[in-house]
Amino acid sequence: MAGSGKTIAVSQAIRQAAERNGCFKGNGVYWIKIGDIDDDKLFNKLKGLCIKLGIEWKQIPLDLEEINAHMHLFLENHQQKSKTLFVFDDVWRNSHYQYLTFAKKSIITSRFINPENELSYICIPTSDRFTEDEAIQLLAKYQHIENLDTLRNNSCVVRAIKSCDGLPLAIALIGGLRLKTNKQWMDAVAVIERKENRNRLANYEFNLYGTFSLSIQQLEDEEQQQFLRLGVFKRVAIPIESIMALWKYDQYSAISLMSELNNKSLLKYVENNSGIYCVLHDLMIDYLQLFKPENDTCENWQRTMNMSLIEGYAAHCDGNWHMYPNDDYYFHHLIYHAIQAGNNQILREILTNFLWMIEKLKVVKTLFNLRLDIQDYIHYLKANKLNWQEFEELLELLHRYESYLDADNVDFIQFLLYCAKKDSWIITKAGEFARQRISSNTHHYWMITSYPENKTEDNLWRASKTMGTSWKDAVPRCSNPAYGSLKWICTNDNESENCTVM
Repeated sequence: MAGSGKTIAVSQAIRQAAERNGCFKGNGVYWIKIGDIDDDKLFNKLKGLCIKLGIEWKQIPLDLEEINAHMHLFLENHQQKSKTLFVFDDVWRNSHYQYLTFAKKSIITSRFINPENELSYICIPTSDRFTEDEAIQLLAKYQHIENLDTLRNNSCVVRAIKSCDGLPLAIALIGGLRLKTNKQWMDAVAVIERKENRNRLANYEFNLYGTFSLSIQQLEDEEQQQFLRLGVFKRVAIPIESIMALWKYDQYSAISLMSELNNKSLLKYVENNSGIYCVLHDLMIDYLQLFKPENDTCENWQRTMNMSLIEGYAAHCDGNWHMYPNDDYYFHHLIYHAIQAGNNQILREILTNFLWMIEKLKVVKTLFNLRLDIQDYIHYLKANKLNWQEFEELLELLHRYESYLDADNVDFIQFLLYCAKKDSWIITKAGEFARQRISSNTHHYWMITSYPENKTEDNLWRASKTMGTSWKDAVPRCSNPAYGSLKWICTNDNESENCTVM
């Protein structure tokens, strides 16, 4: 069941094993949040995991079965990597387990019981409820009460615990309210026990969303509004820089409010060597994403909040999208938020700003995530009946010539000048950015200024750029010189029915 503390239990167990026993030092732990996703999104998550592991493939896997097989083979051939611990958190779909079998050392958490998993996994059922005494111990910590009998003998407190079935998340929220009088306790019980069908969660007999509302209503008006706005973010740790952009707060004010929300168990405030960020429980995110002001719709509210976040980002970098500092969220999710905001002008500004792409590539270290951004934008353009062909051209170029891009230097402008067609908008735009950087004496670029006009020579030119062994394959193939003379495998008349391997 959600809210019973599975994720916290696993993370604390791993942390203790690492700190006390020195586990996982050589291989590390990969934590992958799964959730309620379809096969396509699982494929993208696993492909991203492959990239983090440093897996290279001769042929890119096309589906989940292939990517699972690739992972199997890689881990079998790299014994050190095979000892890595993989944590797949909150798996919803039973069909997804078969694609995680590559991980010989793994932990999977799920809110659902699948009896057939007992055949392949060691299943550890966990209690999804606090006992009455455990709940009282937690409530006592929130209220700094040493004599637990004060709470045990209070019938209002006991009724509140029973009303929410002892669910850890609900008990923590009630503790965050720091209720004092019996009237306050009974008012809370009335909300928890209220039977509401709207926004009711499956598997819960009590009004969990009402419990959320009760906690949020204890906040001041501005605090309420700012907390409700956090529902705009993706289900990941949210860095303070992005929260500041959304709230239009300085760092001191943002930390102050985040700490207050942490004290009320509405979010988890974290400050460590990686920075300052907050984490929201999945059920709280569900609640926030269903919220809407009166006389408004969820869709319009979410669109407004996404636009507010985009405006906050723009204000911070003065509209120079590539100048925003990396906070491990902005470059990963900016396009998602711009699409949710429904602002095509901003989307076009960002995705024709090749300097922004350079900065994104420095962060994500691969074209894979950039291609996903462009694919999502193309889907947005098609859905809104807008011109999408030019971005399809960019997407095909990235797919076709990916191997020519130096991931270490990330000289993306030079890559485009070399690979784009001479009459395309891409080379025109890349030329503009190249001239800007040359004028500042920071970079030097070259490009092809003329092309052969003779048909025979043109075929040779085209063949030199489509060297490979398959249709539209731009990856050169050469033999290993250790086994004899150097030989090249290429194609003639690629992209035509007369294509032959030479």
